[in-house]
Amino acid sequence: MCNKKLMAIIGEVQGRNMTRFGELYGVFEKLIGIYSRRIDRDDTAQELTLFLLETVYSIDLARFNPDGSDTLKRYIAVSLRNKYIQLSAAAARYERISDRLCDPDGFEFQNPENRIFIADGLKTLTKKQRIAVVYRYVYGYSDAELAVFFNCSRQAVHGLILRALDLLRKYCEK
Repeated sequence: MCNKKLMAIIGEVQGRNMTRFGELYGVFEKLIGIYSRRIDRDDTAQELTLFLLETVYSIDLARFNPDGSDTLKRYIAVSLRNKYIQLSAAAARYERISDRLCDPDGFEFQNPENRIFIADGLKTLTKKQRIAVVYRYVYGYSDAELAVFFNCSRQAVHGLILRALDLLRKYCEK
């Protein structure tokens, strides 16, 4: 799609015409699908779509020539690629932390049975819950610090930890 057509669509989307956003999304849908499958997390496609919308709202159309080139399309594609790289790095960091948390040798308890029991209980949680609980109660991170790590609100982290503790409570009652 050339700059002229893309600029017209982006101008309408910036004017809050969301029906035109569907058309714009169609241009980048394949790229978003490829990136989200590579990361293999549930919310990656939504994050990339939201990023696309944020990028479109922030684009200064005066910087691009309304000609037959595809510089605007390439600009948006490169922006999506950079966001993918950022999300990919965060997912890899998330995986490394999660793998360490499932290792029962990572906990310092006198009784080996307690260590195995706690490790098994943590395995019942989702990766995000496991990281939140361990970082909160083992490493002493605050909800606000975890909110920065997870890129969400402090209240969302608090709710995540409460749900995780509820699951652990049910696991311990077995």
